[in-house]
Amino acid sequence: MFRLTTLRKAFEDEALVHVVLNGASGWFKVSQCLWSTATQIRGMIALNDYYDTLKGFFVNFLGVKTLNLQMVFNKLKEQGAGQSSIEKVKETIWVLNSLLQSEKEHPSPKAILESSVFPVRYPDGSVGLRTSATAFAIADRKHLYDSFSNQAKFLDFSTNDILRLEHFFKWAGLENRYLSRSVKEISTLRGDPDRLISHPDRDVSRKAHGLLR
Repeated sequence: MFRLTTLRKAFEDEALVHVVLNGASGWFKVSQCLWSTATQIRGMIALNDYYDTLKGFFVNFLGVKTLNLQMVFNKLKEQGAGQSSIEKVKETIWVLNSLLQSEKEHPSPKAILESSVFPVRYPDGSVGLRTSATAFAIADRKHLYDSFSNQAKFLDFSTNDILRLEHFFKWAGLENRYLSRSVKEISTLRGDPDRLISHPDRDVSRKAHGLLR
Protein backbone atom coordinates (compact mmCIF):
# COMPACT_ATOMS: atom_id res chain seq x y z
CA MET A 1 0.00 0.00 0.00
CA PHE A 2 2.85 2.37 0.87
CA ARG A 3 4.55 1.66 -2.46
CA LEU A 4 1.32 2.24 -4.39
CA THR A 5 0.74 5.53 -2.56
CA THR A 6 4.27 6.62 -3.42
CA LEU A 7 3.74 5.71 -7.07
CA ARG A 8 0.49 7.65 -7.19
CA LYS A 9 2.25 10.71 -5.81
CA ALA A 10 4.86 10.41 -8.53
CA PHE A 11 2.20 9.93 -11.22
CA GLU A 12 0.11 12.90 -10.13
CA ASP A 13 1.98 15.57 -12.07
CA GLU A 14 3.08 13.39 -14.97
CA ALA A 15 1.38 13.66 -18.36
CA LEU A 16 0.56 9.97 -18.61
CA VAL A 17 -2.99 10.00 -19.96
CA HIS A 18 -3.60 10.26 -23.69
CA VAL A 19 -6.92 11.73 -24.82
CA VAL A 20 -8.23 12.97 -28.17
CA LEU A 21 -10.17 16.07 -27.13
CA ASN A 22 -12.17 18.11 -29.64
CA GLY A 23 -10.27 16.50 -32.49
CA ALA A 24 -6.86 17.29 -30.98
CA SER A 25 -4.59 14.63 -29.52
CA GLY A 26 -2.92 15.42 -26.21
CA TRP A 27 -1.34 14.10 -23.02
CA PHE A 28 -2.74 15.10 -19.65
CA LYS A 29 -1.56 14.90 -16.05
CA VAL A 30 -3.30 12.49 -13.69
CA SER A 31 -4.21 15.52 -11.54
CA GLN A 32 -6.10 16.97 -14.53
CA CYS A 33 -8.26 13.87 -14.91
CA LEU A 34 -11.48 12.74 -13.29
CA TRP A 35 -13.66 9.64 -13.35
CA SER A 36 -17.25 10.82 -13.51
CA THR A 37 -20.33 9.43 -15.24
CA ALA A 38 -22.65 12.09 -13.80
CA THR A 39 -21.36 15.53 -14.74
CA GLN A 40 -18.43 17.46 -16.20
CA ILE A 41 -16.14 19.51 -13.97
CA ARG A 42 -14.55 22.54 -15.59
CA GLY A 43 -10.80 22.20 -16.08
CA MET A 44 -10.80 18.39 -15.74
CA ILE A 45 -11.01 15.58 -18.29
CA ALA A 46 -13.65 12.89 -17.62
CA LEU A 47 -11.80 9.70 -18.60
CA ASN A 48 -14.83 7.42 -18.49
CA ASP A 49 -15.88 8.94 -21.83
CA TYR A 50 -12.70 7.51 -23.40
CA TYR A 51 -11.71 4.51 -21.28
CA ASP A 52 -15.02 3.21 -19.90
CA THR A 53 -13.70 -0.33 -19.19
CA LEU A 54 -10.49 0.76 -17.45
CA LYS A 55 -11.82 2.36 -14.27
CA GLY A 56 -9.78 0.01 -12.04
CA PHE A 57 -6.53 0.99 -13.74
CA PHE A 58 -7.10 4.72 -13.70
CA VAL A 59 -8.77 5.03 -10.28
CA ASN A 60 -7.18 2.25 -8.22
CA PHE A 61 -3.70 2.25 -9.75
CA LEU A 62 -3.00 5.74 -11.11
CA GLY A 63 -5.13 7.48 -8.47
CA VAL A 64 -7.45 9.42 -10.77
CA LYS A 65 -10.05 11.18 -8.61
CA THR A 66 -13.71 10.19 -8.68
CA LEU A 67 -16.51 12.74 -8.56
CA ASN A 68 -17.32 13.88 -5.01
CA LEU A 69 -19.72 16.20 -3.22
CA GLN A 70 -17.28 19.09 -2.86
CA MET A 71 -16.55 19.11 -6.59
CA VAL A 72 -20.25 19.29 -7.46
CA PHE A 73 -20.86 21.90 -4.76
CA ASN A 74 -18.11 24.07 -6.29
CA LYS A 75 -19.52 23.55 -9.78
CA LEU A 76 -23.01 24.64 -8.73
CA LYS A 77 -21.57 27.71 -7.02
CA GLU A 78 -19.65 28.62 -10.18
CA GLN A 79 -22.77 28.16 -12.29
CA GLY A 80 -24.61 30.57 -10.03
CA ALA A 81 -21.97 33.21 -10.65
CA GLY A 82 -21.79 32.67 -14.41
CA GLN A 83 -24.06 32.34 -17.42
CA SER A 84 -25.07 28.69 -17.18
CA SER A 85 -28.37 27.57 -18.66
CA ILE A 86 -31.28 26.61 -16.43
CA GLU A 87 -31.10 22.99 -17.62
CA LYS A 88 -27.38 22.74 -16.79
CA VAL A 89 -28.00 24.08 -13.29
CA LYS A 90 -30.85 21.62 -12.79
CA GLU A 91 -28.59 18.74 -13.83
CA THR A 92 -26.03 19.79 -11.24
CA ILE A 93 -28.69 20.03 -8.52
CA TRP A 94 -29.71 16.45 -9.30
CA VAL A 95 -26.12 15.23 -8.98
CA LEU A 96 -25.65 17.19 -5.75
CA ASN A 97 -28.86 15.67 -4.36
CA SER A 98 -27.55 12.18 -5.10
CA LEU A 99 -24.17 12.81 -3.45
CA LEU A 100 -25.83 14.33 -0.38
CA GLN A 101 -27.39 10.90 0.15
CA SER A 102 -24.18 8.92 -0.30
CA GLU A 103 -21.65 11.13 1.54
CA LYS A 104 -21.77 11.78 5.27
CA GLU A 105 -19.81 15.04 5.46
CA HIS A 106 -21.74 17.97 3.95
CA PRO A 107 -20.50 21.52 3.30
CA SER A 108 -22.48 24.50 4.57
CA PRO A 109 -25.23 25.47 2.09
CA LYS A 110 -24.64 29.21 2.66
CA ALA A 111 -22.71 29.81 -0.58
CA ILE A 112 -25.34 27.98 -2.63
CA LEU A 113 -28.21 29.86 -1.00
CA GLU A 114 -26.51 33.12 -1.97
CA SER A 115 -25.93 32.01 -5.57
CA SER A 116 -28.34 32.34 -8.49
CA VAL A 117 -28.95 28.61 -8.85
CA PHE A 118 -32.65 28.33 -8.06
CA PRO A 119 -34.82 28.09 -11.20
CA VAL A 120 -37.88 30.18 -10.34
CA ARG A 121 -41.05 30.15 -12.42
CA TYR A 122 -43.12 33.36 -12.33
CA PRO A 123 -46.92 33.56 -12.72
CA ASP A 124 -46.49 34.77 -16.32
CA GLY A 125 -44.63 31.54 -17.17
CA SER A 126 -41.12 33.00 -17.40
CA VAL A 127 -38.28 31.20 -15.61
CA GLY A 128 -35.04 32.66 -14.27
CA LEU A 129 -32.17 31.65 -11.99
CA ARG A 130 -32.44 33.42 -8.64
CA THR A 131 -30.90 33.29 -5.16
CA SER A 132 -32.79 31.92 -2.16
CA ALA A 133 -33.58 35.53 -1.20
CA THR A 134 -36.34 35.42 -3.81
CA ALA A 135 -39.69 34.59 -2.22
CA PHE A 136 -40.50 31.37 -4.08
CA ALA A 137 -42.56 28.40 -2.91
CA ILE A 138 -41.86 24.69 -3.47
CA ALA A 139 -44.78 22.79 -5.01
CA ASP A 140 -44.86 19.53 -3.06
CA ARG A 141 -48.62 19.07 -3.64
CA LYS A 142 -49.95 19.15 -7.21
CA HIS A 143 -53.51 20.24 -6.37
CA LEU A 144 -52.15 23.17 -4.38
CA TYR A 145 -49.79 24.14 -7.19
CA ASP A 146 -52.68 24.04 -9.67
CA SER A 147 -54.55 26.49 -7.46
CA PHE A 148 -51.71 28.99 -6.96
CA SER A 149 -49.43 28.64 -10.02
CA ASN A 150 -50.82 31.82 -11.61
CA GLN A 151 -50.49 33.82 -8.39
CA ALA A 152 -47.07 33.03 -6.89
CA LYS A 153 -43.46 32.25 -7.74
CA PHE A 154 -42.47 28.56 -7.64
CA LEU A 155 -39.29 26.56 -7.93
CA ASP A 156 -39.38 25.14 -11.46
CA PHE A 157 -39.48 21.42 -10.67
CA SER A 158 -42.47 19.09 -10.99
CA THR A 159 -44.19 17.72 -7.89
CA ASN A 160 -42.59 14.31 -8.46
CA ASP A 161 -39.16 15.94 -8.80
CA ILE A 162 -39.69 17.85 -5.55
CA LEU A 163 -40.24 14.59 -3.67
CA ARG A 164 -37.06 13.08 -5.15
CA LEU A 165 -35.02 16.22 -4.32
CA GLU A 166 -35.90 15.99 -0.63
CA HIS A 167 -32.25 15.63 0.45
CA PHE A 168 -31.26 18.80 -1.38
CA PHE A 169 -34.06 20.87 0.17
CA LYS A 170 -33.41 19.50 3.65
CA TRP A 171 -29.68 20.27 3.36
CA ALA A 172 -30.43 23.78 2.06
CA GLY A 173 -32.95 24.42 4.86
CA LEU A 174 -35.77 25.17 2.43
CA GLU A 175 -38.38 22.76 3.76
CA ASN A 176 -40.38 25.64 5.26
CA ARG A 177 -41.12 26.76 1.68
CA TYR A 178 -43.10 23.63 0.87
CA LEU A 179 -46.52 24.74 -0.30
CA SER A 180 -48.18 22.21 2.00
CA ARG A 181 -46.65 24.05 4.97
CA SER A 182 -47.74 27.47 3.74
CA VAL A 183 -51.38 26.73 2.94
CA LYS A 184 -54.10 25.76 5.41
CA GLU A 185 -56.80 23.63 3.82
CA ILE A 186 -60.30 24.06 5.27
CA SER A 187 -63.38 22.08 4.18
CA THR A 188 -66.87 23.59 4.32
CA LEU A 189 -70.36 22.45 3.38
CA ARG A 190 -71.23 23.47 -0.18
CA GLY A 191 -73.25 26.64 -0.24
CA ASP A 192 -72.48 27.50 3.39
CA PRO A 193 -68.88 28.76 3.82
CA ASP A 194 -69.52 29.48 7.50
CA ARG A 195 -70.31 25.86 8.34
CA LEU A 196 -66.92 24.16 8.68
CA ILE A 197 -66.73 20.37 8.54
CA SER A 198 -64.62 20.57 11.68
CA HIS A 199 -67.55 22.03 13.68
CA PRO A 200 -68.05 20.08 16.97
CA ASP A 201 -71.47 18.66 16.01
CA ARG A 202 -70.00 17.28 12.78
CA ASP A 203 -66.77 15.93 14.26
CA VAL A 204 -66.39 12.45 12.74
CA SER A 205 -63.84 11.41 15.36
CA ARG A 206 -66.55 11.65 18.05
CA LYS A 207 -68.71 9.25 16.06
CA ALA A 208 -65.96 6.84 15.02
CA HIS A 209 -66.89 4.21 17.60
CA GLY A 210 -70.46 3.99 16.35
CA LEU A 211 -69.40 3.90 12.71
CA LEU A 212 -66.94 1.06 13.22
CA ARG A 213 -69.11 -1.23 15.39
